[in-house]
Amino acid sequence: MLYCERGKAKISIVDDVWEIWNKVFFTGITKNEIHYRLEIELLDLAEKYNELGVLEYPVNQFYKDGLIDVVWVEPFNHPVTAFEIDLSKKEKSIFKLLKIDVKERYWLYYGVYADIKSFISHLDPEHLITVIDLPYYKNKYREHIPNQ
Repeated sequence: MLYCERGKAKISIVDDVWEIWNKVFFTGITKNEIHYRLEIELLDLAEKYNELGVLEYPVNQFYKDGLIDVVWVEPFNHPVTAFEIDLSKKEKSIFKLLKIDVKERYWLYYGVYADIKSFISHLDPEHLITVIDLPYYKNKYREHIPNQ
């Protein structure tokens, strides 16, 4: 995908994440294995968008603010897309996503908290983060069909 097409990519990335979730979710693995598999799948997905996936990317050069689960970088190592993956409500994940200088931020949440969007709205009032609210990992009834 060309750099100038990033705006069109958001819906596609969300659909791709749902495809990954549907593939990973129904394999009967544990919550920790789900987190790891999502990271690996996101690393692989970067190639589709002509970017390179990096695992545990530092929020800043001094490592004081933590590591982002997965970041996609352009050919000259400039970060463009960041992903945090959580089973619980973690303000730190939101703050890390807001701190990193990227064009797109995604928070993949697969926990039980029902109203995750209200949780994030006061932390991200500018709506810089795209929330992908995946079904709770113990519930195997909800499957998303990507946009056609």
